[in-house]
Amino acid sequence: MSDTLNRNQVEALKTAVSDGTVAVGALPSKVFCLDRGIDGCPPISTYDFKRPERISKDQIRSLKTLHEPFARNVASQWTGLMRTIVEIEIGQVEQMTYAEYTAGLADPTCFGLVKPDVLEGSVCLELSPDIFYSMIDRLMGGDAQAPRIPGRPLTQIEERLARSVLHRAMTPLSDAWSTICPVNFALGDIESNPQIAQIVPPNEVVIAFEFEVHMVGKMDRMSLCVPFNVIEPLMEELGRRAWTFSGNEGENHHHVHQLSRHIADTGIEVNATLAETTMTLSDLQGLGVGDLILTGRQADAPVTLLVEGRPKYLAALGQHQGSRVVRVLRPLRAGERA
Repeated sequence: MSDTLNRNQVEALKTAVSDGTVAVGALPSKVFCLDRGIDGCPPISTYDFKRPERISKDQIRSLKTLHEPFARNVASQWTGLMRTIVEIEIGQVEQMTYAEYTAGLADPTCFGLVKPDVLEGSVCLELSPDIFYSMIDRLMGGDAQAPRIPGRPLTQIEERLARSVLHRAMTPLSDAWSTICPVNFALGDIESNPQIAQIVPPNEVVIAFEFEVHMVGKMDRMSLCVPFNVIEPLMEELGRRAWTFSGNEGENHHHVHQLSRHIADTGIEVNATLAETTMTLSDLQGLGVGDLILTGRQADAPVTLLVEGRPKYLAALGQHQGSRVVRVLRPLRAGERA
């Protein structure tokens, strides 16, 4: 006779338990356990079969530590792009099904598919609509304080701007993962509806990283979704190494060099101002060809070199191979005007 209960027997047992015919407290006493509580019952842990734990908590902590430099480097990249301070902090790291991950995202949103070159599958990098449209507003010349969030898919212009923003996260992501496996990430398609981008089956386990993005006085989130089949070949290496930050000189030099490289690639606006003057509106309307505007400065006087609209240097005007140039003479002192 088989020890397996059929469906009718299971239903009968459930009915007996609910009616009180079978005492539930008597069942744990038949379970062999060395660590029993004061009441003699073994400890019981809740397990959700819909959310199987395929990654240990230690590995989750290692993955979180692994992506902390990714958050810092992306923040430095976006700070240069937005020309305002952007701070990113890593938040919760959870394993869940892909259906649960996509169900928690807004629709529409900014959803980028990212492909690693040496690993199977794809990962997802998502920006919430609030922070994404704040970036769009900032890139288009606004103050990004209260951007309008349209309830529609991304336009072609918005998609190109989204690609420019997300593309700057690829190098930091590759650098973070290269500590366990040499890999390069490339940005693929960008979707507005997360339900369309089915990179894995809905019940497949994924690791969801949540990041807090702070910009121009507001905070919202960014998320990174890594399917288990992408990171599975690296689990042995991830479990063998303890990813803790070490403050030794070699690693500090590496981070300083990496930060300097990102800052060196940041574009800035430089202007040279020869002189400034004022005139009445009637004089401005009466200007014609050949009129002279007096500034009260000598033609060979030093000019002010402005960096991002702020006076920084004194410079001399000149000419080189038919082009106007300026030669930096010295930095401006605090409160000094040329």
